[in-house]
Amino acid sequence: MLSPPNVLILISDQHSRHHLGCYGDELVRTPHIDRLAAEGIRLNAAYCAAPVCVPSRMSFMTSRRPSANRVWMNGNALNSAIPTWAHAMGAAGYETSLVGRMHFVGADQRHGFEHRPVGEYSAHHPGASRQGAGMFQTIPASTSGQTRVAVEIAGRGRTNYQTFDDIITDGALDFLDEKARASEGDRPFAAVVGHVLPHCPFVAPDELFDYYYDRVDVPRQPAADEQPQAVVNFRQRRGLLEPPLPDERVRVARAAYFGLCEYLDRQVGRVLDKLDETGLAQNTLVIYASDHGEMAGEHGCWWKSNYYEGSAGVPLVA
Repeated sequence: MLSPPNVLILISDQHSRHHLGCYGDELVRTPHIDRLAAEGIRLNAAYCAAPVCVPSRMSFMTSRRPSANRVWMNGNALNSAIPTWAHAMGAAGYETSLVGRMHFVGADQRHGFEHRPVGEYSAHHPGASRQGAGMFQTIPASTSGQTRVAVEIAGRGRTNYQTFDDIITDGALDFLDEKARASEGDRPFAAVVGHVLPHCPFVAPDELFDYYYDRVDVPRQPAADEQPQAVVNFRQRRGLLEPPLPDERVRVARAAYFGLCEYLDRQVGRVLDKLDETGLAQNTLVIYASDHGEMAGEHGCWWKSNYYEGSAGVPLVA
């Protein structure tokens, strides 16, 4: 009798399915996620429950709509009385672990996960400051948010987000080594490896930025009278409409975002290689998804928080 399969979920932050080779992008290099799709199933019509981090992720955890969770914004905490799939898997005999990011808000940083080998870099507790050191040293923290400066301050370099993803992947590899050493009869595991990239700041390592800079296209930025009022309001509130972003800034930010997509794919590759090396790949279901997309200049928009495909559509391969 076969033992129950392990489950390993790799979840990124802000990865549009438009920018993966297995979804038809001929520019962005994502060989490791492409391999996962080639060996399994690629779902072409997956959408997040809400195109913003915390509401989407809490729906992912609970299978409930954001309105049912009463989690509408990134500052809202999920009620700990609401069961999650981590509770269900634990009740079914699985050992549950969270390695890295899930963007939980509040004192409960587990919501059913038995182990958390690598925690949240910037865990936020109501009434207390963010945990961890300063987010960035040479760029403002606003470059990680939905403001015009995130596109204006973009290009080559390294941020804490890249370092954090390196730490998360290292933790995931250690976790898999530990599971490979487990004795026969131990519980199967259900684990999440949560990366931060390719979330902005749009700052990518030199070699990746330079590869994409001369290859990216620059989407046309529509005039206000060409779009629905809700989209016009979105662009106005975020300073994207008047004046429009210079084409050069759009090119730079897109090149950096594509570079971050490839950087994230390399982290996925390290995890898949470790599964092969340890033999765990033979009995582990691996799922890759993202919490929402990234507009990357399409329709004159950036980030998420709207219902265009680039924002609400997500990759989902298993």
